Amino acid sequence: MPLKSSARVAVAGVALIGASAFLETTPAQAFCRAPVEAYAQGYIQGTTQLASRNRWRSEVRRRYGFQFARWGLGKDKVERCRKLSPGRRWHCTARARPCNS
Repeated sequence: MPLKSSARVAVAGVALIGASAFLETTPAQAFCRAPVEAYAQGYIQGTTQLASRNRWRSEVRRRYGFQFARWGLGKDKVERCRKLSPGRRWHCTARARPCNS
């Protein structure tokens, strides 16, 4: 009788491990947070755009931690740069939903 019980426990354990491996879709499932927006202004468009992304990263890191602070993993990304009047500074905004993978 104890041998049958041990065999059942072993089979149940193998089945449980197999089911958990089958149900897990990805090793680290992506999880996204609410959108974050950051703003920068400067005289050169390219550096101002980079500055807005860097501020986005800093704000995301402050709110959600380092694992969410990669711009490349963000979803629904929008970057806008414009001059409010000719010869003036660039105003850039970076907005995205931070995701952890």
